[in-house]
Amino acid sequence: MLTLERFRIALALCLPVLISLGPACASEISAAQGLTFAVTTVDRSTFHLVARPASTAPPPASPFVVQTGNWPGATMQQSASGALVQTPDGTLRVGRGGALSLSGSGTALVPSGSISVANGVITLRLPHNPAERFYGAGNESENHAGSLMHPSGNQIISNGVTRIPFLWSTGGWSVFVANNQMGGAWHDENGVLTWTLPGPTLDLYLSVAPSGYGLLDAFSRLTGRAPIPPRWTFGFMLSRWGYTDGADVQDKWQQFRDRKIPVDSFEYDYDWFDNDWIINRKLFPEGSFAKMKRMGLHFVGIRKPRINGSALDYARSQGWVLSSPYGTDLRFDLPAARTWWWSHQVPLVQEAVDGWWNDEAEQTYDEFFQMSQTEWDGWRAMSPRRAWSINRAFAPGIQRFGAATWTGDIDSSWGTLSNQPGTMLNWSLAGMPYVGQDIGGFQGTPTPDMYARWMEEGAFVPVMRAHGTYNSPRWPWAFG
Repeated sequence: MLTLERFRIALALCLPVLISLGPACASEISAAQGLTFAVTTVDRSTFHLVARPASTAPPPASPFVVQTGNWPGATMQQSASGALVQTPDGTLRVGRGGALSLSGSGTALVPSGSISVANGVITLRLPHNPAERFYGAGNESENHAGSLMHPSGNQIISNGVTRIPFLWSTGGWSVFVANNQMGGAWHDENGVLTWTLPGPTLDLYLSVAPSGYGLLDAFSRLTGRAPIPPRWTFGFMLSRWGYTDGADVQDKWQQFRDRKIPVDSFEYDYDWFDNDWIINRKLFPEGSFAKMKRMGLHFVGIRKPRINGSALDYARSQGWVLSSPYGTDLRFDLPAARTWWWSHQVPLVQEAVDGWWNDEAEQTYDEFFQMSQTEWDGWRAMSPRRAWSINRAFAPGIQRFGAATWTGDIDSSWGTLSNQPGTMLNWSLAGMPYVGQDIGGFQGTPTPDMYARWMEEGAFVPVMRAHGTYNSPRWPWAFG
C-alpha cells in the first residue's frame, strides 16, 4: 500500500540524479554526440526512450500515445556508464555512448543496440536473433498487400497504402517510433534491424511480451483501445457517388427492402452537400432523414479536409490552412480551427449524420488522425451515441477515436481482389482492427462473377462496404 510517507520518499528519490535503484521516475542522462537520453516506462511491458540534442527542450508528447506517465512498478538506476530501468517483464539499459540493450524474462532480445546521429539523421541499430521475423507496419502499395513479414520498408500514408513505424518480432519484442513526422525507413539484414529517421529527436517505445498477441495488446494499451463500433456498422453498407435526385436516393432504400436484401447504412459521396456543409436538398428534401430512420437505415456522409469559398478565405485569414501541397486543407491540429470546423458539423449530426467517411486526408502524417479526433471529441460532447468514421489511411492511435479504415481507391480486378485479405491482415497486424474495402473495386466496373466473389469475401471482413467510382453501380441486382 502506498502510504503518504512512502509517496514522499518516492518523490524525494525522483528529484535528484538517481544513483541507486528506486521507484520509477524518468532517468535523464547526458550522452555522447551532444545528445540527452530520457528513459522511463509506461507499464510493465513497455519502455520509453527519448533522444534529443542536449541544447533543446524535451519534445512534446506524441499525439499517437495515451500512456505517458511513469509506471510505479519499475525500478531505475543511474551510474557513470548510463541508466537501467527494470520491470517484472523486462530490462532496458542505455549507455552514455549510445549503446542500448533490451531483455525480457531474463532473455537477451536486443543484446547490443545503439543510437547515433550524423548529418541530422538518427540511426537506431537493433541486433536480434536472425531467425526472428517482423510483422506490423502495413501493406506494400495500392492494390498490393505484399508480404505479411516486413524486413524492410519506409513510412508512408497515401491512397491505398499505409505503413507505420511499428514492427513486432516473433522473438518477443516490438519497436514503435512515435515521432509525428514522415521520413522513417528500416531494413533488417544479418540479424540487425536498422532504423533511420530525420532528426533532431527520437521518440521510441520498446515492448516485450511472449507472443504476438501480447505485443499487439501492449501497442493497443500504448496508443489507445479501439471502442466497440455502433452495431449497425457490422451490417452491409452501400456507398454511391452519382444520384440524380431525391427520388433516386429513396428508390434505392426501398428496393433493398422490397428485394429483402439486408442493408444497414448508405454512404454518400460529394453530392450529398453544397458549400462544404449545407445539405443538398435536391437529393435530400425535408423529411428524407426522418423517413430513412423509420426504415432502419443509417446515414454516413463524406468529409474532406479541404474547404472552399468564403470558408476557405476565413480559415486562411486565421492561419488555419496547410500551405502545401494544395493550400486548401484545414489544420486540424489547431484547437481553434477544430472548434470552428466542428461547429459547422453540429447541425448535420443533429439532422442526419450517423457516421463520417473521411477521404483524401494524406497531406500530413497525422491529418486523418487529427480529423478523426476532431469528429470524436465533438461527437462525444454532444451525443451519447457511439462515434464512428471510416478513413482511407491511418496513423497509430486513430483507432481510439472510433475510426475504421478502407483500403483506398482500388482497381476492379481479380488481382486486386486476391490482394485484399493480405492488405487488411497487414493493417490489423499494425494495430488497426476495423478494416474494409470497396467491394467490387473502385476503379472500373466488376463482372457479375467478380462482384459475387467479392461479396462472399466481404462477408468475412469487419467492415462490409460496396463502393465504386462515379455512376458505377454497386447494387446487387445490377449484376444479375
